[in-house]
Amino acid sequence: TASSITVLVAESVVAVSGADVRVQGRTISSTPVTIDLEDLDAQLTDRVASGSLLLQIDNPFAVAGDLTATVSAPGITLTWPVTVAPGTSNPILGFSGAELRSLFGTSPVTLTLSGTVNAVPTGGLVTVTPDMVLTVRSNLELYLTTEGIGDGQ
Repeated sequence: TASSITVLVAESVVAVSGADVRVQGRTISSTPVTIDLEDLDAQLTDRVASGSLLLQIDNPFAVAGDLTATVSAPGITLTWPVTVAPGTSNPILGFSGAELRSLFGTSPVTLTLSGTVNAVPTGGLVTVTPDMVLTVRSNLELYLTTEGIGDGQ
């Protein structure tokens, strides 16, 4: 004869301390981050010859990949290739003076990162815990001339 067992489980909260996940060709995209370049003094911006956005990417995950960093504002979009790897990396996004001046005084200016990542080593599992967060910090470095840029370059 056939027999069965019925199990009733009351609702409860299940806490997970971690998981192993296979990551292959996973597309990621950051939330846009606003860069405030709107209220800079013209005595400063008229003297900008070039500059760089210095990034610090802290990646606690065992993933790596080629991403695209995009800085955009009304009427302009600039992109750079960025490689992300486990640990800390420090990519530099270089700007010409003309690119920076096209961003000054506009709003919003945003930075996003997007691309595809894979487990390191490829095909391996990535351990993920609730407290793990990939963070990106940035500093804008400007190179100034002692005189204003008069020829629009």
